[in-house]
Amino acid sequence: MHVVFDARTATPHFPGISRYVRHLVPGIVDQMGSADALTVLHHPAAPLSLPANANINYCPVDKSPFSVAQQWRIPSLLKQLQADIYHTPYYLMPHNPGVKTVLTIHDLIPQLLPDYSTRKARLLFNWATRRAVRAADYVIAVSHSTAIDLKHAFPDVGDRVEVIHHGIESSFMPRERVLDSGLCAQYEVPNEYILFVGSDRPHKNVAGLLKAYASLREMGDALPLVLLTPTGHVSEQTQRLIDDLGLARQVYITGAVAEDELSAFYSAARVFALPSLYEGFGFPVLEAMACGTPVVCSRISSLPEVAGNAAVFVDPNDTLDIARSILTLLHDKGKWLQCSEASLGQARLFDWAKTARQTWAVYEQALLV
Repeated sequence: MHVVFDARTATPHFPGISRYVRHLVPGIVDQMGSADALTVLHHPAAPLSLPANANINYCPVDKSPFSVAQQWRIPSLLKQLQADIYHTPYYLMPHNPGVKTVLTIHDLIPQLLPDYSTRKARLLFNWATRRAVRAADYVIAVSHSTAIDLKHAFPDVGDRVEVIHHGIESSFMPRERVLDSGLCAQYEVPNEYILFVGSDRPHKNVAGLLKAYASLREMGDALPLVLLTPTGHVSEQTQRLIDDLGLARQVYITGAVAEDELSAFYSAARVFALPSLYEGFGFPVLEAMACGTPVVCSRISSLPEVAGNAAVFVDPNDTLDIARSILTLLHDKGKWLQCSEASLGQARLFDWAKTARQTWAVYEQALLV
């Protein structure tokens, strides 16, 4: 089998997809037999680093997924490469690939939360995703929740959906429960705190978390809150809310943490909180659990299937519910230990090697369609 994996979105512009590609593709290589081959399409400035293997080829492509020219450039390339399977992790793809095609759908934010996208973005997403789903022989959804949403929004997908969860890297493991003084100084944060990791996009509900944190402080002593964002910044609207709530001295905003330092931040957090309004999967919840940190998260979309019975679930629209749940974990040592132990067990259910095995099985199924 000759698999062509489209890794053109494995760039900093697509951090979630990039992570998916970087950890899935090496697992795909492990599934290959001596007669199998893999060609990786990539952005010329962002080659993918894989173990040396005579059956792996790299093909730089100067047409981005946003380019109309990909509609004829990629099918022509697939024909030239004599591909058996084309796997794309992004919905902006050629609509007539000419070979068996597997598409991965990560979330449906523009469809399900229309108020958080521009009209142009919603129209593009709906049109392009509909065309992509029709073009694919199989669609991988990264959670059962995403699969249900996909079938509801795009009924044409029928029974061509396979749910394959993400894995978690071995670097996420329990570390010191107090953040190293060197990291505290480098990132200007305290050594114990409540932690949020994610962007400041509306669906992450940072505003709801801040309002809950303000209520939490009124209920009694609370640890500082650290917002770890990709940029180390929040929006002007969020910063105004921090100031209006009188939390400027209690909320620390940092970011750009190196991947090998991230588990130290999770481990030192007394509680990890993610009261999202929607998640396609929920990497931060899984990362926190792998570090043994108790999680407070929303009981919506994919988060219950990722967190299992290990998290404390809340209504993301109820700030008092969020505040009380965090407060319980801060002051109830027995509950904290119970959630910490359960988190480690739940995280062990997610493995990139398993993700790769299941993905390879989808390739084999696609060849039979």
